Order: sequence, then structure tokens, then C-alpha cells
Amino acid sequence: MAGTDINPAQVTKPPALPAGIIRKTVVIIALNLACYVVMYCLNAVLARVMSTRDYGMYGLIVNTLITIGTFALFGFDDTSEFFISVYASLKKHDLLRGFFQFLAKIFVFVATPFVLISLVFIVVSFMQGKLSSREEALKLIEASHPLVLFIWIAPFLGAMACLEAVLYALGAQIQTLVYRGIVGPLVMLISIGGYYYLFGREHMHYAVYLYCLSILVTIGLQAATIVRRIPTVVWAEKPKRVVKTWVTYAIPIFFCDLIYFGIDTSVMGEMHLFHVNKEYLGLYMAISSISGYFLVSIMSSIASVFEVYIGPLWEQKDFRAVQSLINKALAFSVGFCALFCLFVVIAGHKLLENFGPGYVEAYPALLIYTISASLNAGTIIWQSLLKFTDNVKYLLKVYIAGFVVLLIGVGFGCYRQWSLDKILWAYAAFQVVTLLVCIYYVRKAARPISLIPVL
Repeated sequence: MAGTDINPAQVTKPPALPAGIIRKTVVIIALNLACYVVMYCLNAVLARVMSTRDYGMYGLIVNTLITIGTFALFGFDDTSEFFISVYASLKKHDLLRGFFQFLAKIFVFVATPFVLISLVFIVVSFMQGKLSSREEALKLIEASHPLVLFIWIAPFLGAMACLEAVLYALGAQIQTLVYRGIVGPLVMLISIGGYYYLFGREHMHYAVYLYCLSILVTIGLQAATIVRRIPTVVWAEKPKRVVKTWVTYAIPIFFCDLIYFGIDTSVMGEMHLFHVNKEYLGLYMAISSISGYFLVSIMSSIASVFEVYIGPLWEQKDFRAVQSLINKALAFSVGFCALFCLFVVIAGHKLLENFGPGYVEAYPALLIYTISASLNAGTIIWQSLLKFTDNVKYLLKVYIAGFVVLLIGVGFGCYRQWSLDKILWAYAAFQVVTLLVCIYYVRKAARPISLIPVL
């Protein structure tokens, strides 16, 4: 496999799968459900304290910053999971240390200009503004352009995704979920309560400030856990770097991530630019909060338990073990997607009502979003198969095909002023096209592996 710097002939025994992999998957699913409840409550509170339009703008800002952060880290989040899982599994400590040093240098190089841009903007704005009272200072903050004001957090969002991938590769999925899905949102939820109790001033900028605080807390916990989990022998090794290999692998991953994390940003951006009903931003944000988190986070977590073993086992040509992984992952993910769709059908009205009475009208759009997104969430392990068998170029083609359909369909619907549920049919077309193209390339690139679970 290109990019691992490993000679398969030198390895006599493939990495064994942990005996408790099913138990760990069940624990992660249960923990994810707890994370889902916390995230749902957080978004319901945000929707209650802001207008529908401001809540939608908050979502657009956050999603845009996440997309910028993905761009800034050049795809080294998923790349980290691939290389670290292989290096750690096969005890290539010199490459492991070299890769960590490489990631640290990239972050410093990328983060510095973003932080400086925000600092200069803030200093210049405050120097020009009238700060004779607290009211004047708050007005100045609220009038500032949000992307420039908060651009400093973008590389940290990329770093959080990268650290999360490292923790996944090191088998620390549980800690990762606790930090990202419980601790971070609780920090933000408690901060929102304190802020509104003390100031009671409604503006989306302050919600983004508190979001940034939760990100920094999460990153601190992630970094501390990684340091504890890395064997001390790694730091004693002389670092070995294969930068060309890493960058070559990261390039298609970079474009895949940019498209993947740009999905919601693109949908909301086109609504903001072309549709007269700006409240659709808030309605879409509520839909994404209800179903998007579950279908992305929980399904990705299930896949992460299995996918870190695909690369090493594929390297050893143990296709039977890879097939077993695919079978188990599909059983869990498809089953839970089906149950979640049933849950949304039954409880969707109530879930939307908790955001506010005006959100209930999005119920048909919620069903379209949930059922169509489940097609790819339930089969996410197929995408992992392309990524971890060094067929990322095919995965990129999958994302490009679907993303083109998404941009054209949603853009046309917004331009024609379609209703939200009709616009979401364009989103459903994107999910269907993505699934079909993925099936085509998996069958082409991973011929020893069957898409349908077999013994």
C-alpha cells in the first residue's frame, strides 16, 4: 500500500482484532446517544434564545468556520487516522514520532496568520470605535463581520478534528466522544446560561464566542489524552519523516474533507444568497441538529471502531478478516440508521416543537433529510474501505459527483424559491447519487470484498 513505508514481507503476523470489539461498539453507541441528547438540548436552547433567522446565521457561521478549518489543515485529519493506525499497529515508532512532529509544525504554520488577522481586526476596530461605555463596546462587537472576528478559531477547529482522528487511531474513541459530545457542549450550555443571566443580550456573536470557548476546552482535553496514550518509547526514537508520502496521500483526502464538511455550509449558503425566506436557514439548522449529528457522528464513531484495522489487514492481504469487519460494521450501522429513521417519523414533530412553534413546519423536510442521509450513513464503512485501502482517489470522485448534484439541485431550488421540503428533495438526490457512485467504485477497487455481508 502506498504511503505506509512498510514491507509486508517483514511482518509475519497480522494485527489481531480485539476480542471486545463488539462490546466496545455497543458502549460507543450508548455514549453517542448521550452525546446526541446533550447536543440536541444545546441547539434547542440556542434556537429558543435567538430568532429563527439568527439561529440559522449562527449555524452558517459555525459551518463556514469548520469548512475553513478543514481547508487550513490540508486534509491531515483523516490522513492522521490512516497513518497513525498503521504505524502504531505495526510499531513503527520512528515514523510515528516523525508524523507527530510534522503535524505540530503544520498547525503552527497555519494557525499563526489566522490568529494575527483576527487580532489586527479587533485592535483596529476597537481603536476606531467609541468605547465610552459598555453599550458602545457591545454594539461594536455586534456590528463586526463574524468571519473576520472569529477566523482565529478556524485552524483550531481543524486541529480538533485532527486530534480526534489521532485518538480514534489510538483506540480512544470513548474519550473522544466524551470530550466532543458531552464536555464541550456542556461547557457551552452552562456558559450560555451564565451569559444570559448576567447580560441578557441577544446576538449570535456571543453564541459563537461561547462555541469557541468549548472548542478550546475540548482541544486541551484531547491533547492531554494523546500524550498519556503514546508509549514513551515513541519519544525516544529518532523521528523519521516521509513527507512526500504523507502529502501525496493527503491531497485527495483534503478535497474529500472539503466537500464533506462543506455540505451543510453549501446548502445554507445557497439559501442565504438566493432564497427570500431567510428563516429556512434556521429550519435547516434545526433539521441538521436533530438528524445530522446522529447520522454523521454516531455512524462515524461506529465506523471508527472497525476502520483503523482495515489498513493493516489489507496490507497483510487478510481479506477474510477485512470482510468480517465490513459485515459487523454494516450490521450495526444499517440497523441503527433504520431505528433512527423510525424514531424521527414518530417523534419528529415533538423534536422540532422544542426548538420553537415555528419549527414544526419543517417536519416533511426533516423526514426527507433523515431517510436520504441514512443511505450513506448506514453504509459509511464502504467509504472507509476506499480510504483505508489506498483508493482515496475513488472516494474523491464519489464526493465530487454527489456534491455537483447538491450544488446544482439546491441552488436551482433556492433560485426558483422552492419550499424547504422541495429543496430537500435536491439534497436527497445528492445522497442517492453519492451512494450509487460509491457502490460502483467499491466494487471496482475492492474486488475480494463483498458489499453485502457474507461469511
